Amino acid sequence: AEAHSGRGTALLNLGRTQAGLDAFDTAIRFQSGNTAALIGKADALRQMERFEEASATFDQAINTKDAKRTPELAAYAAAAKLRLGQFNEAIRAFDDALALRSEYPEAHAGRGVALSGLGRYEDALAAFERALSIRPSYAYAHRGRGDALGSLGRLEEALTAYDRALALDAKDALAHNARGVLLARLGRDIDALAAFDQALALAELPAARFNRCRVLVLLGRDEQALESIASLLELYPDYRERVRRDSILARLGQRSDLRARFSELVGD
Repeated sequence: AEAHSGRGTALLNLGRTQAGLDAFDTAIRFQSGNTAALIGKADALRQMERFEEASATFDQAINTKDAKRTPELAAYAAAAKLRLGQFNEAIRAFDDALALRSEYPEAHAGRGVALSGLGRYEDALAAFERALSIRPSYAYAHRGRGDALGSLGRLEEALTAYDRALALDAKDALAHNARGVLLARLGRDIDALAAFDQALALAELPAARFNRCRVLVLLGRDEQALESIASLLELYPDYRERVRRDSILARLGQRSDLRARFSELVGD
C-alpha cells in the first residue's frame, strides 16, 4: 500500500491526476485505512473538481485510526466543504485547523470566505485581516478583504484592497474580475471594461464574460454587448436565464431594432 501511495503522490506532482487517483485507489484496496493514500486520493479528487467525493474522502482520512490530526489535513477538508457551499461545516473544519495552529493564514482566510458565503461580512473582514496580520503579503486574503469590504458598501477601501492583491499577484484573474465589478459600481465603466478584459486574458471566467456584457450596455455599446452575449451563451448556455433576468442586459430587449435579436439569444 505504501508503494502505491508514494507512486500516487509522484504522479500528482507530475500533473497526472487520473493516474495518481488510480494509484491511491490501489493502495486503499490493499489497506483501506491508509491515511496517506486517503489524503492523496482526496487531493486528487479536489484537483479534478470532484468536491463532494473529495470532502467525503477527507472525512474518511481524518477518522482513520492512525490519522494524525494536522492543521493541513483539517484545512484541506475545510476547503473541500467550502467548494461545495457547505459554509458552516467549512467554518468548523477551519476552526479545527486553527485550534491546532493559531497562526495559520490560509485557515483564517478560508474561514473568511465561508463567513462571506453566509453573509457575515463583518466577521469575514475580521478573518481576512487576521490572516493579513500573520502574512501581510498574502494576495488571496487581500482579495477576500476586498470582497468583504465591497459587500459592506465600503467601495473605495475595497478598491484599495483589490489593488493591493493585484500588486502582489497580477495574474489573479478573479481579483481583476472583482475589481471590475467594483469599478462598475463606482461608475467607472471604462476602467471596469479594462478589468474584465484583463481577467479574460488570464483565464476563461464565465462571470467575467457576463460582467463584460453588462458594462458594454452601460457604455452604450449595444451591438458589442449583443455579440458578447452570443459568445457567452454559446460557451455557457446555463447563463441564459441569468441574462434574461438581468435588468441592465434587459435594456437591449427594449430597443426596437435589437429586440428580435436579443429575444432570439435568450429564448423569449
